[in-house]
Amino acid sequence: MWNRTGAWILLALMLIGAAAVWIGDVDESVSLSAAMEVWGDVIRDVDQFGLTLIRVSDKKEMEFGRNLSRGMIDASAGNSDWQSYVTAVGQGLVPFVRRPGIQYEFHVVEGSWVNAFALPGGQVFISTGMLKFLRSESELASILGHEIAHVDQRHCIEMFQSQIALDRIGMDEIGQLAEMTHQVVSAGYRKYQEHEADAAGLRFAMAAGYEPGAIVSTFERLRERYEEPTTTRSKKPIGEITGSLIEALGSYFESHPPTADRISRLKQLIARKHPAIRKKSFYIGKENYLRKIPKSSEQFDGEAVDSGGKVL
Repeated sequence: MWNRTGAWILLALMLIGAAAVWIGDVDESVSLSAAMEVWGDVIRDVDQFGLTLIRVSDKKEMEFGRNLSRGMIDASAGNSDWQSYVTAVGQGLVPFVRRPGIQYEFHVVEGSWVNAFALPGGQVFISTGMLKFLRSESELASILGHEIAHVDQRHCIEMFQSQIALDRIGMDEIGQLAEMTHQVVSAGYRKYQEHEADAAGLRFAMAAGYEPGAIVSTFERLRERYEEPTTTRSKKPIGEITGSLIEALGSYFESHPPTADRISRLKQLIARKHPAIRKKSFYIGKENYLRKIPKSSEQFDGEAVDSGGKVL
């Protein structure tokens, strides 16, 4: 009985995956790569079925995330000049998430490494090294949007969900949390999760009025800076939580590799959305970024562009 039922479930999941390749935002390449990702979608949907059975509530996820982030939050103190600006930009993206029960907190961490990352429950971190690397508010929004998406899509909490459900993690045992984080997160985000975060992060930034090409230009500069090898892929999204975490994080290139494939997908996604947005204007925010004044407070001349990037 199970063999027949399992076969039908597998077939249904394959058809769902094929449909996602055909109509979804995440993958639009009609190629061998797209066909192979149908199997990735099958694995994802099987995973999701099991994870749904042990799903952690938003309240418990936020409690877990705050405990998990405690050491990093302490390390983020003293960055008030950037902190209020990053918080304002990040909170401007939050109204567009699909999980409104999560309360997001944004933290600036001192460090020369160029990175940003998220932990469960809406804890989003960005380094001063990354802030020095970025050039506009739209680029900042695109990076924060990507990290918000990892929370919104449950990518962060799913790394810990089964352990929490089985009471293998003490909610107040920080040492144990750090060790578990290192063990679980070292595997990294799955390919489909990065694609989902790319697509959702772009959606958040565009919905908030930011120039859609910002994420592409940011990824391209990161790739140029770090001379990304085309045949390798890092799988370490966060590293350890306390103490050595700051040094272990490394660069955004190492933890969120902006591959040529991902850049191509984003360009395709923007092109697909172009007919619907060609009459809309978007904001770049270079002057806002220099002055650390969010566009929600003030918008400057010469920063508005059309869907093709032409200054209005």
